[in-house]
Amino acid sequence: MVRKLKINESVNIMPDLVYDNLALLGYCCTLAANDLHHIHLCAKGDKFQEIHNDAEDYMGEVRNLGDLCLELAREGGLELYNETNAYDVIKDSGNDWKVETAKSYTFEEAYTAMSNILSDLTQFITIIEDMEGVKSDVISELDTYARTFSKAVNYFIAQKLGKDDEVLVGQVESVNRKMCKSLKESSYKDSNVYKEVTNYPYGVDVKPLKFGKYEVSITFDDGDLYTKYTLTAPTDDELADGLDEWLVKDEHNTIINERFDYYPTNLDEAVVCALQHFWGSY
Repeated sequence: MVRKLKINESVNIMPDLVYDNLALLGYCCTLAANDLHHIHLCAKGDKFQEIHNDAEDYMGEVRNLGDLCLELAREGGLELYNETNAYDVIKDSGNDWKVETAKSYTFEEAYTAMSNILSDLTQFITIIEDMEGVKSDVISELDTYARTFSKAVNYFIAQKLGKDDEVLVGQVESVNRKMCKSLKESSYKDSNVYKEVTNYPYGVDVKPLKFGKYEVSITFDDGDLYTKYTLTAPTDDELADGLDEWLVKDEHNTIINERFDYYPTNLDEAVVCALQHFWGSY
């Protein structure tokens, strides 16, 4: 089921190879959306409608990501192929995509296939985000889709398949983050990273904003602002669905949760996540 996605990572600036790889991701989204449409049409069994609807929803998200990537590639000056040539473009680039060809899909077969498709796209996104020279606004856009797909695979699909405590095929770090939380501090001020930052010395100020958000400001010893982070608590709907992760964004509005091996579920843990990012990039 794994599609053996490989990307040229030797990129220095945007455009050039960053845009090439965005286009490649866009064509992968074309194939992924077609696979999801195939599952949508060929579902069977007493849970047909559930499979049918979920595959359609994921197909819409994947099509939107593909449109974003191809538009960005076009902005970078690339001449694009018609998407009917997507499979050949992927193959000619030295990559591979396993097209879904089953004539019907049971509940487990459908959701396993959907999990693999979304996981592969998430891995692809992560590789592009880690390339040198990718603009922060592009990373922010891609992060939105990576989080949506990760949530689908790690929670919604895992729950449906009864595999909450397993790593599904194609899945990488996010489940491990959720199951192996390393934060034990009762207060962010008790954490080692807070002590290291403030001993340097930097100032750390946490203040509430509106709509369940907080701001973490890191200042020089003279009070001038160095950088800041925005922390967002999970909504009531997310909590009702068992999703308790706080989002941590840097000053460029990039989600940084994926960069660490833990999963912040309260304000103190979210503050520590921000401080770890700051101290690690200092």
